[in-house]
Amino acid sequence: MMDSTLKGTIHRQREAIARTLHEPIAQIAGACAAVWSDRAQLNEVLMAGCGHIPSCGALFVVDPAGRQISDTVSATGAESADVGRDRSTRPYMREAVPAWGFLLSDAYVGLVSHRPSLTALHVVRRDWELLGYVGATFISKICR
Repeated sequence: MMDSTLKGTIHRQREAIARTLHEPIAQIAGACAAVWSDRAQLNEVLMAGCGHIPSCGALFVVDPAGRQISDTVSATGAESADVGRDRSTRPYMREAVPAWGFLLSDAYVGLVSHRPSLTALHVVRRDWELLGYVGATFISKICR
């Protein structure tokens, strides 16, 4: 009984988080589609959108194969070291993105932070063509 109640609570909380995150990340994805071929403009879109996503640790853009094509952008600035990074094996890239184009990953341990993390992915499309994904990471501040 306790197990099913806990699972239900977690499911409802995940749904609430997804509803909160979907719209601002969808807007960023739409803006990214318009400037897809220009890394500097992608970074500008991410910088402008970063403050509109509650508790977001960082934003990034990947191509359909999971190769990062933007800087990693956070409230503190843009980091270019991750450009070209292969994220295809990360847990959030291995999950199936639902038909509505938005995924809130299962929890995983971040490679850099070594903390519990979640990543939201939103499909980026132009004229129904899949261009890639906008990713938003959320890192637990509870664990040290």
